[in-house]
Amino acid sequence: MRFKPHPLKLFLLSAALMLMATGLAISYTVQVIAVSSEPSALKLMTELADQGYPAYLIRVPTPEGPVFRIRVGSFADRNAASKFAEAMSDVLDSAPTPALADGIPSSLAPLEAELVDSISSSEKLEVLPWQGEVAFRSQLKNGLEQAHYRIVDLLEFDAWRAIPQSDGSILRVYSHYLWDEDWTIRTDSERANTRLEKLQAISTNLGLSVTQLEGFEFTPANSRPYLVLVEKFNPNTQETSLLKALGQPDSPSSNLGPELVWLDQKEISFRPITPQFEPTPSTQGEGIFESPDGYRVRADGLFIQVTTSDPAKSWRAAAGRPLWLRENWLIASYNQELLLYKFKKP
Repeated sequence: MRFKPHPLKLFLLSAALMLMATGLAISYTVQVIAVSSEPSALKLMTELADQGYPAYLIRVPTPEGPVFRIRVGSFADRNAASKFAEAMSDVLDSAPTPALADGIPSSLAPLEAELVDSISSSEKLEVLPWQGEVAFRSQLKNGLEQAHYRIVDLLEFDAWRAIPQSDGSILRVYSHYLWDEDWTIRTDSERANTRLEKLQAISTNLGLSVTQLEGFEFTPANSRPYLVLVEKFNPNTQETSLLKALGQPDSPSSNLGPELVWLDQKEISFRPITPQFEPTPSTQGEGIFESPDGYRVRADGLFIQVTTSDPAKSWRAAAGRPLWLRENWLIASYNQELLLYKFKKP
């Protein structure tokens, strides 16, 4: 369904006549086209507004005379602007492109979309309950790599599996790499020294010899060797401690990681958390989602329409079809991808 264009259209026309408006803090926009004729620019901008795009005009002086840039939208990052530009059709053979914003009318977009993550069709996304919050868990479907956990605005980390504790800490099973991230530019000798130093540090923590640890080493081809460890860490106090357990390299593969060998402590059960929501790009959303923050989202063609409590503030805010909303976090589908957005005040 298209927007009701008239309140937005009137606002945009007045903003265009001003030509230069108060700029916002660092934001991105989508440049649609630049023309030398002001009447043509106003006409194109009005047509875009009628289609539901939050369009505005920038006047740029040049030695040959003013150029009028027609732009749409306000976004918190370039990724969100890029997806929006990709979803738009060309205008007079000009392809919309993301651009650093300047001169955006101050009330054009009360909320800006930040594209936090893009999950491809080869990955799986789960929304997990997490002690009053939610965590987003994304992982390759083949289970050959760790999952990425994002606990809303609080924390993100990689792990095979993780569970929150009542004291605010987190237990996680994760891969501890024995070479540094820049291993491709290191010599064999440097990699060997780094590996030995890390094994020695872990052996001290677990009370095992380096030789014993080597029996639990994972050695994938063309990648870094690693151990699968279990740790308890508290994001509030930054305290971290290793539990006495190691992943078995010869255990059956699983997207939850290898089976664990518990040394001289009681085994801890890592029962998978039942997801609240498991979207796919083909998931059919509920159509309209209400946020307790006072705005509503719905699908509008290839775009996400956002409407605030002020009826005049309705606009195409981001690319995609909304599937799930919680406060300022939204999951949408777009071109066989799942997009994780965060809506922010500019």
